[in-house]
Amino acid sequence: MITPQGRQLITTIGFIAVCLGGVALAGLIGFVIYRIATRSKRPSALDSLYQYAETKGKRDLLIDRLEKRLSQKTSNEHLFSIRWQVV
Repeated sequence: MITPQGRQLITTIGFIAVCLGGVALAGLIGFVIYRIATRSKRPSALDSLYQYAETKGKRDLLIDRLEKRLSQKTSNEHLFSIRWQVV
């Protein structure tokens, strides 16, 4: 036979366990909601790789355009000649 104090202790321990389980469940639900809400906002590694490739392509295109604009066009043209003699 269990004494009334023993029953009271078992009931209290059970109540505390149920409360802790409820708090854990509420925390788990909150965590899942947080993950779902922030999943689409965080860039993935694949997104950063695509952005790097796009930036690299734009950089290469810009360098090519600048090289074309900065290249000097030179030509050779015979203007005059000097004849000289050592005495």
